[in-house]
Amino acid sequence: LIVEDDPHVAGLLRSALELEGHADWAIDILSDGHAALLRAEQSAPSLVLLDVRLPDMDGAEVYRRLRATPGNERCHVVFLTASTSLDLSLRGVDGGVLLRKPFDVEQVIALVSALLQEP
Repeated sequence: LIVEDDPHVAGLLRSALELEGHADWAIDILSDGHAALLRAEQSAPSLVLLDVRLPDMDGAEVYRRLRATPGNERCHVVFLTASTSLDLSLRGVDGGVLLRKPFDVEQVIALVSALLQEP
């Protein structure tokens, strides 16, 4: 699941993951936290690429609510941010991986592949 309000970034991530991904990867794009949480309730994603700054709530809040949703406790979360000063540990997030924008697409693919191979 890609949760990103910038359509250019979301499209770039989707294209890269589709080109390098596996046949069993289903990729959805949502642009706000509420929609992401609703989707996570309906079908628990294995991994979420989550923008830290969304129009309706910040990524840390989406993360906390996602983890509190039954079936999503073990969902991998990769935070995406353009901020150079953001410290997620200070915002109450204990987990997840942080990637700074602009990111290397190959790094994102390698990270996603590695996380999805974990039990």
